[in-house]
Amino acid sequence: TIASKPVIVKKKIVKKPGAKIIVENKKTDQSHIIFGTRSLSASHPDRRALSVLNAVLGQGMSSRLFLKLREEMGAGYYVYSDFSSSDDTGEFAIATGTEPKRVPEVLSAIKGELEKLCNSPVSESELSKTKEYMIGRLYMGVELSDDVANFVGAKEVLNQPQKTLTDLEKEIRSVTVSDIQTIAKKYFKFEQFHLVITGPHTESELKKVI
Repeated sequence: TIASKPVIVKKKIVKKPGAKIIVENKKTDQSHIIFGTRSLSASHPDRRALSVLNAVLGQGMSSRLFLKLREEMGAGYYVYSDFSSSDDTGEFAIATGTEPKRVPEVLSAIKGELEKLCNSPVSESELSKTKEYMIGRLYMGVELSDDVANFVGAKEVLNQPQKTLTDLEKEIRSVTVSDIQTIAKKYFKFEQFHLVITGPHTESELKKVI
């Protein structure tokens, strides 16, 4: 048996704004960008819709960021968005790498994609395709016994109710076009995002862009 221990009382999350721009000025052939903001806890009611929105924006080769930066602009060596949650907070981030001289246009393009999601509803076909992509990854993610253990264990660690894959699939399928736009307007406020970049840049240079 495992001996029980007193429950640790965690410190309350303090919402400090932090630095808007953090630069690691370094001579590199490729600038690495993380553009993100504080996000939702694992129990937040908006979490499922935001996870679908995240997939629309930056998960997979059919995502908007991939098509914009890689296919259309030929600017991003890699690009994706990521959304993760803990029991009391979370993070949403966009990551990409590009030539230093193209950083301004890449940041402008990212801003443009965030604004599009706020101002224009996604199509039913795009949303449906995204959901199928997410559901496929969901089932592929528990093919091994270790994956199942991580899936179940994470829920326990985050003090979340256990759900079956069928439950999660239903939640994903329940997200609507209206939900996506509502969540985008609620959480994709450009002024709340922070930029961390490694490359030959200065803070004053980047302030002109964001």
